[in-house]
Formats: sequence, C-alpha cells, structure tokens
Amino acid sequence: MLGSNRDPASQIKHDQMVLKIIREYEGKNYKVYANIEEYRKPSIIGGYRPDVLAVKHGYRTIVEVETLDSLNTDEAAARDSAFRRACRRSPKTDYKRAITR
Repeated sequence: MLGSNRDPASQIKHDQMVLKIIREYEGKNYKVYANIEEYRKPSIIGGYRPDVLAVKHGYRTIVEVETLDSLNTDEAAARDSAFRRACRRSPKTDYKRAITR
C-alpha cells in the first residue's frame, strides 16, 4: 500500500495479508477493491480508504489490516471508528479488522 509510515518489514507483512484477504474474497465470488497497485481502489468511507472492500449481492465488507506498529496509532483508531460508524449506518455493511504479527 502506498503512503504508509510502517517500517519496510511491517509493510511487506501488511501487503501479504491484504493479498491473502483479496484471494479469500475473490474465491467466494466477491467483487474486490483493494488499496494496492494492481486493484481498483475502494471508495472512501468516513474519510478513509479501507485496505479491502468486498462486495456481493448488495452487501459489502470493509477490511482494514493493521500491523503491530500501526495498531495503536491515532490514525488506526480514527479509521476503525469511521468504519464502525459505516456499519451502524448500513445493515448491509460489515467491518473486519485483521492484525498481522
């Protein structure tokens, strides 16, 4: 993902997890948008672009991947709050947070 403040090793783990999540959703026939170079970017939700947005039958799943060095930052907390708000506003939206180690 572009524009991150993670150290290079954490960024690699992050991107590998994003790719794993993409494959899982694509394997279930979801339309997948991802905030990595080879994919169409997800829409901005609550002021933030999620790592993955999977869409199927009018339902959407927002997935945000955090690493240990990004997990407890103000930016991560703000994204988490925004994506949770989006779920409360739409019964057809789900949110998952994945943490890499």
